Amino acid sequence: MNMAHTILDVVLMDDGFECEKFARELFKVVWHDEKSDKVLSLVNYDKEEDLLIGLAYICQKFDCMDDFYNAIEDKDDLACSEYYPNEEEYLEILSSGKKPAEIIRMTIMGDYRWTDEFVRLDGYANLESVRELPFDSDFSELYARYFDENEIDEATWTAAIRFVRDGEFLDFKEFEVQALFYDDAYEEAKDQALEYIEGEGELGENVDFTIELTFQG
Repeated sequence: MNMAHTILDVVLMDDGFECEKFARELFKVVWHDEKSDKVLSLVNYDKEEDLLIGLAYICQKFDCMDDFYNAIEDKDDLACSEYYPNEEEYLEILSSGKKPAEIIRMTIMGDYRWTDEFVRLDGYANLESVRELPFDSDFSELYARYFDENEIDEATWTAAIRFVRDGEFLDFKEFEVQALFYDDAYEEAKDQALEYIEGEGELGENVDFTIELTFQG
């Protein structure tokens, strides 16, 4: 079975990006479609730093969308989950209990090709086949489910923390924290700052602090 959607990269867009179709977007997941010989974009995104980091992680960890899809345990209610391999075993399941005339109708009235990779029953119970799973319609949900199912701390942030009391500078400290996303890194840095105030730093009470996070990769 051919791999669907080999991911090229998360691309940061700028005026020099050669594909004018996507030039106005900040970033995209793109791949090269061999059949059309075109660079295609998976889906539009809000311009959020954490999302970009997550997309970069996915591109680094998975070689293709098939691998990413198969790494997710909860596939309920996804468009992709409606499809079966376009093989005799699954065609028999989809046509189980049907009379010959009904099977012919399912094929003729549907959108079915023997050479496609996947097949399902459409809303009218006719056969519908596709060359690749419709990852584009599921990707946002796949992304959310993957990171809900996996706690990832493979990225490093530097937390620069400035301690003050009533606006007066007290101390400065840098910590390294392990987390993939900004919010998680911030919470870990905050915990370390509080531990420093109460422990090693011996800064006393009524101490405020600011945290500046830098993503190291």
